[in-house]
Amino acid sequence: MKNITIIGGGLAGLSLGISLLKRSVPVTLIEAGKFPRHKVCGEFMAGVTQDTLRELGIAEHMKDAGMLRTTAWFYKNRLDRKEALPRPAIAMSRYTLDNRMAGEFRQLGGDLRTGTRFPVEDNGPGKVWASGRKKGKPIWLGLKVHCQNFPLQSDLELHLGNYAYAGASPVDRGRVNVCGLFRRRPEIKGEKANLFRLYLEACNMTSLAERLDRATIDPESISAVAGIDFTPLHLSDDRLCLGDQIGMIPPFTGNGMSIALESAAIATDPVTAYANGKECWTVTIKTINMRIRKRFRLRLNLSRAIHPMLYHPGCQKILVMANRARLLPFQTLYNYLH
Repeated sequence: MKNITIIGGGLAGLSLGISLLKRSVPVTLIEAGKFPRHKVCGEFMAGVTQDTLRELGIAEHMKDAGMLRTTAWFYKNRLDRKEALPRPAIAMSRYTLDNRMAGEFRQLGGDLRTGTRFPVEDNGPGKVWASGRKKGKPIWLGLKVHCQNFPLQSDLELHLGNYAYAGASPVDRGRVNVCGLFRRRPEIKGEKANLFRLYLEACNMTSLAERLDRATIDPESISAVAGIDFTPLHLSDDRLCLGDQIGMIPPFTGNGMSIALESAAIATDPVTAYANGKECWTVTIKTINMRIRKRFRLRLNLSRAIHPMLYHPGCQKILVMANRARLLPFQTLYNYLH
C-alpha cells in the first residue's frame, strides 16, 4: 500500500485524509498552521449533499450544525427583499469543524504534521495539493469576526456596499459570523480590531457597522486575508490539486466549502486505486481533473460573471431593480451555482 501525502489541512485535505484512512490507505498530512484556528470564511455550506458527507465519513461532525433556510438582501442599509433558499445550507464555523476533523484524522492513525511547510517544487507521485487559495493581486480584502448579541433578520443576510459586500449568519456556540469582501482601500489604516468597521463605513454599510458596535465581538476570531484571486478553473496535468487550489468561487455563493468537500469526494476512489497499485499517478490525476471540470466549470464561470453585480455600485442598482420587479431568477441561478 502506497502512502499518500496531502499538503494542506483545510476542508479538502482533512476530508480526503479521513476518507482514505477509512479505506486503510496510509496518509501523511502537512499543514503550515495549527488547530484550532479561525479563517476568513462565510462558514455556511450551500450545495454539498448529505450523501457526499456520508461518503467522506464526516457527516457525524455536522450533526449539530445549524440549517439556514432564509436569506435577506440589504441595499443602501435597508432591507430590500427576503427569500427562501431553494435548499437549506449548513452553518458551522471552521474553527469547530476543522478541529473536529483534525482530531478524527489523528484517531484514525493519520500522520498530522502541523506548523510545517512542504517544498512547493516536490511534485512526486502520491502528493495531493489542498493548500488553499493561490495568491493573487492585492485587489481584494476579506475580513471576518464572530460576535454575540447580534440579532439577525433572516438566517443569512447579504449586505451590498460600494465595491464590497458582506454577509452574516449564525454558527455554533450561539455566535454569528460576519464576513465581508472589500476592494482594498490603501487610505484606510487602523488596528486589526477596528479595520472591519472602518471598511463597512467607507463602503456605505453603516447600519451593519452600528450593529457590530452593539454586539460582543470575540477578539480571537478577528481575521483578515488579502491577495484573493477569483481565477477560472485551473488544473495541472502533473499536480493533483483540490479545493481552492483548483479555483476560488466568489464568496456570495456560499459554495467554497462545498467545492472543497466535493473535490475530496471526487478524488477518493482514484487516489485509493493508486495507493493499492491499481493505477499510475498520471492517470489518477487525469481522471480526477476530468471529473472536476465536469462538476465545477459551469458554476465557477457563472459565479465570476455574476460577481461584479454584487460589488459594483452601478451593477448593484440594476440587480436591485430586477430583484424588486421579481425578474431575477433567484432559484434558477442558485441551482446553477451549487
